[in-house]
Amino acid sequence: MPALLDLRLLLGGEMVTYTEGSEEQEILMTTQNLYEEWSTKLRQEGLNDGLQKGRLEGEREALTRLFVKRLGRPLTDGEQQTVAARHEKLGLSRLEDVALELPLLPGSPTSQGRDSSHGPEPVRHPRSDR
Repeated sequence: MPALLDLRLLLGGEMVTYTEGSEEQEILMTTQNLYEEWSTKLRQEGLNDGLQKGRLEGEREALTRLFVKRLGRPLTDGEQQTVAARHEKLGLSRLEDVALELPLLPGSPTSQGRDSSHGPEPVRHPRSDR
């Protein structure tokens, strides 16, 4: 039985129940349906908000790693805040372009032993002795 239909009101110390087909029962059923629709809508909105926030957080973490690799050092708190603000304003794609346009600095992990004009390092797969 739905939660609101199962609800019983105490009036003057006596338990009051509603008979099937009564106007009171119809009101309770309508209220129950409205509550369930509202509850479902709120859960869906919460899920969508959580997914959006998680996606944005993941993008910012990836952008931060990209800037760290390009610069060869950790970002300061101010730089991290700037990345977050510009990510919100410009979007992921534009900020990726900005990071990739930065010159490689000597000593950065991506510049050690590589001339970036020749393209990316080929992927090497370990041999399997099976």
